[in-house]
Amino acid sequence: MRRINGDQLAQIIRDKYPRCQIIFTTASQEHAVKAFKIRALDYLVKPYTYEELECALDRFEEVYDGFLHYIELKEGRQFLWCYRNCMVNMDYITAVEDKDFVLTDGKRIPISRAMHQEVTQAYANYMFEYVTRGSSV
Repeated sequence: MRRINGDQLAQIIRDKYPRCQIIFTTASQEHAVKAFKIRALDYLVKPYTYEELECALDRFEEVYDGFLHYIELKEGRQFLWCYRNCMVNMDYITAVEDKDFVLTDGKRIPISRAMHQEVTQAYANYMFEYVTRGSSV
């Protein structure tokens, strides 16, 4: 199963949706140049202030007349394709039940039948790394 980081996901989004506005929130300045190259709207370094976030969102509203779509990418998190048009941040999965991921907010995300074994194994591997190495997976 393919694992990607926030920079890679942002590039995939940019390639598929060139007008999508991306705001990075991260703990490091390390990837700011990459964010610039993919034309991110903003790059907020944690801990950022409410005013900094508000400014980034105001800039977003200037680009688009209304609030159409907002994607927050967190650097260092692991994303997993669970079916053709859906990617899930594994940090927000609390359980795998039947054919779904259960998220921290209680929502259920279906797992593709064709990819079920591969996807659930990738999540199990992620959790194993998380438990053995700590939360910095």
